[in-house]
Amino acid sequence: MSSHVLLTHQTRYRYDRPVFLGPQTIRLRPSRSARTPVRAYALRVDPAECQQSWQQDEFGNQVAEVVFAERVTHFDITVRLEADLSPRNAFDFTLAPEARYWAPPVALDAVSSAGSAPLQRQQQAAQQQQAGAAMFAPRSGLYSPDEQAALSAYRATPAAGPYLHAFLADWVKKASCDTLDMLVALNRALAGHIGYQVRLEPGIWSPEETLARETGSCAIVLG
Repeated sequence: MSSHVLLTHQTRYRYDRPVFLGPQTIRLRPSRSARTPVRAYALRVDPAECQQSWQQDEFGNQVAEVVFAERVTHFDITVRLEADLSPRNAFDFTLAPEARYWAPPVALDAVSSAGSAPLQRQQQAAQQQQAGAAMFAPRSGLYSPDEQAALSAYRATPAAGPYLHAFLADWVKKASCDTLDMLVALNRALAGHIGYQVRLEPGIWSPEETLARETGSCAIVLG
């Protein structure tokens, strides 16, 4: 059964005096590759006396940039879209035979058995970084050189700190060798470990900070 919904998102800023705004970057448009089809989309910025342009970032996201030539006393962003929320099978895809099973990196076991002397702690930190980077790195031969280059931005991950390594080392012991079962279990483990909060201050938390705080939020970048 079809289920279309109309969504409106509005952000409003008010200033106690006329101010100059620098270029404003607005990331409020669903990706074209999103599994939820967007039937219609409209972005309105007020004051309307501004220059608005669209561009695509390295991740394929549609990003709007707004520039005001004059001072403003307010800044409003309104997004209206129609989305098709008809139920879909999230597993309606096939995996390549070589991707159906996975194995955790040996580095995780090595770090778990490391000692606590200063030199050993330094070695442990280096091993944690290697383990975190290798955790979900595709096996050799799974992707062609061109595909690896296209995926490089998605595989550039920060070094794994103690919280991320501790989470992975504990979770891997219970993980299935089946890739799909592993990914489902990983998402459930993260959902059970990390709470959601509304956060208005700028900045994006690293995985290490998110796990340390045991809470996280979605990021909206405005300027």
